[in-house]
Amino acid sequence: MTPMFNTNRWKGVMALVDADAGVNPPLQILWTISTRITLVFTTSPQLARYKEWRKQRSIDTFIPDPPSIEEAIQVWKLYNTDDAAGSVYSLQKVLLDAWKDYGPDLRLGTDILKFGAGHVADHRAAVVDAVNSLNAGTVTQLTSGQSELAISHTVVETIRRTIGGRQSVVSRVRSQAVMRLLIAHYTKESLAERRRLFYALSGDSRFGTSLGWLFESMAIDKLSHGVSNLKILPLTSKLKKTSLKWSKLAIDVFPRLTNATFTKSPESFYVPAEGNNKTWDAYCLTKKGNKIYGYGFQMTVGRKRKLNAEGLATLAKRFTAARVNPEKYFFIFVTPVKYEFKLPTNISATNLRKWKFYHLPLEVTDSDPEGKLLLAKLQQYGGIDKDDSSDDEESDESNEDDGTEDDDSE
Repeated sequence: MTPMFNTNRWKGVMALVDADAGVNPPLQILWTISTRITLVFTTSPQLARYKEWRKQRSIDTFIPDPPSIEEAIQVWKLYNTDDAAGSVYSLQKVLLDAWKDYGPDLRLGTDILKFGAGHVADHRAAVVDAVNSLNAGTVTQLTSGQSELAISHTVVETIRRTIGGRQSVVSRVRSQAVMRLLIAHYTKESLAERRRLFYALSGDSRFGTSLGWLFESMAIDKLSHGVSNLKILPLTSKLKKTSLKWSKLAIDVFPRLTNATFTKSPESFYVPAEGNNKTWDAYCLTKKGNKIYGYGFQMTVGRKRKLNAEGLATLAKRFTAARVNPEKYFFIFVTPVKYEFKLPTNISATNLRKWKFYHLPLEVTDSDPEGKLLLAKLQQYGGIDKDDSSDDEESDESNEDDGTEDDDSE
């Protein structure tokens, strides 16, 4: 049991909480109590543990949805500290960011309250270690529900799914941030192994990941392995068609607070660790002669999009640190093939002059059966008029005309 339940306020609550290892199976004395016991937060991905619990006929098994952040805050306020409510208030932004970046996790929140904001870095290190311990076989087993590995909840979460009126337990990758670390780890594997991973993540009756996450992961994988004469389409009338070219780049997943001086290598494909970036999902740098080009990418399966001015400014700071030539700031919207995409209407005149906006319809699948299946899913989604918009860009009242753009073919 976690320490937060070892207080008088929980006395008399008949519940067994699946919290720590060592209760597999639960102590025999628990089954001699005449009152039926309800299992709360039964979220272990270990199939053997569920099988053991199902043998106990005196148990009512309740599979809840993941707690909301509001519910989590109420739970954290019950944590046994001298000033729990005050601690939650002072660390609220850290708790919210951790919830977004690593998925619903009550224990992570209590650890942050106990050890402070610096614990987030320790948790990220644990996530990286857990991801690096996986291979294609274990990931496939995890997502299909066949694994009995004691895999850390830092990688997967278990949720309830109701099919035909019956509840079942399924596992999925915890968050977009974890997905990005997983893709970065798999970039070292062969194309066949990477394709196997994408197929496992594509979703079936037991498992499903966000289609947007899946497309982003496949696009990052495709672009980081090098491109040659890859055509991109202009989104403003002042631009001309051009193409992209670079050799294989190493995926570098970096935390948002990383100093820009450490993210300027032309040999890296940079991906922010946090999955809640509203504007860009990745960027890379190339050098041609004495000029440095900067390419920011937004991968999306939606056909409508708005850009956040603050996000563009953040990316521009990293380009400045890398000494990207001011006239070589590219921003590319990456979508599946056969998507019609229009430039967001909320981009200021200043940013229209500063950035070159392009569209890249990217073929992320191959002609193998798994690739065809994924392509069909993406095209089916593309037929729906999805509004994949983020917060509006801050207004810019500038009335100056757009500057003339030249052909930047490489």
